[in-house]
Amino acid sequence: MVLRENMTQKYKICILTYGELGEIAKKASEAAEYDDTEILLFESNVDTIHQVVDTAVEQGCEIFIAGGANAAEFMRYSREHLVELRPSNIDYLKAIKKAVEIGQKPLIAAHRYGRAVDLMLLQELSGVSIDLLLYEDSSELYHGIADSNADVVIGASHALEIAQELQKKSVLLFYSEETIHSAIRRARNLAQDLQKNAFQAKIYQAILNYSPFGLAVTDEQGQIVLFNRAIRKQTGMESARVNGRQLADLIPVLDPKTFLGNENTQVDQRKLINGTMLRCTQTRIDDRGKSIAVLTTLYPDNARKNRSADTESDSFRAHYTWKDAIGNSPVAEKAIHMAKQLADQVHPIVITGEAGVGKNFFAQCIHNSSLRAGEPFI
Repeated sequence: MVLRENMTQKYKICILTYGELGEIAKKASEAAEYDDTEILLFESNVDTIHQVVDTAVEQGCEIFIAGGANAAEFMRYSREHLVELRPSNIDYLKAIKKAVEIGQKPLIAAHRYGRAVDLMLLQELSGVSIDLLLYEDSSELYHGIADSNADVVIGASHALEIAQELQKKSVLLFYSEETIHSAIRRARNLAQDLQKNAFQAKIYQAILNYSPFGLAVTDEQGQIVLFNRAIRKQTGMESARVNGRQLADLIPVLDPKTFLGNENTQVDQRKLINGTMLRCTQTRIDDRGKSIAVLTTLYPDNARKNRSADTESDSFRAHYTWKDAIGNSPVAEKAIHMAKQLADQVHPIVITGEAGVGKNFFAQCIHNSSLRAGEPFI
């Protein structure tokens, strides 16, 4: 998708035409008076549309207008934005009326993946027996018309061109200038919306990435759907490993599922993450009474900063004691009890566990309750 960097740059709208539609589109585009919009006409059919669209995108086209087979093929293979020209049942009935005036057996040629043709309704309203040919490419269209016993073909310009080649009569499924005008207006409005959304997205992304606080959003399954640079730095997470991962797998102490299971809309607590004590706030995001996501915000623990003197010797001091422990579950109480007993040991102690479970916190508490409490903590 092409997004305009310069607010003064014109919107570029591409109309994909073929045959007679090109003449109608040319008149409509010349009559459109928009100083901020440039309308480009590209001729294409189902066999050439991919190359044509690529060329138009290279020239800066943001929105495409197409109908019939071109629109169907465009929607199958392109991610660009399309405003579709859609014939109404009235258009079909007018074409059927003309067809029976010049022939005996009408055939409607429509792309297989385009807008469905309500053949039963058209036959009921017109009182005419009509054949329907669904095609995907020029070869299928050619052979379908050639093998049909119909003597008049109703369709877009490409179908009419083949019908003429096969010496069969044809009626153009008509797109009026007003239909093209309406499509141009809709395409221009869509281009304006895209520009507005792109501007808002850039502002939003800047706010997100330059926030000094760590931010992460998880869905109802606990998967990370959004995060910023600060939280990667605070937790040691790498960008390539984050999207789609469970937050609980990366930071076990911040499992949002336990939060979604209670009645609180927000929890605020301190957690030891990646060797640093952080203030962690988790806020539930609701939509129509249903929990859809959790916003996790990580702040530096200012209380710890205030306790730490800005000296080299203080950086080798253990700050935490058992009084700072906030866990009260049976597992936490058992771990604390075991750690207190280990503090009396003179042998080296190895503390293992996943990132964020509090290994550094336990090491400091053990150090401060041991005989080496007055020595440097490294």
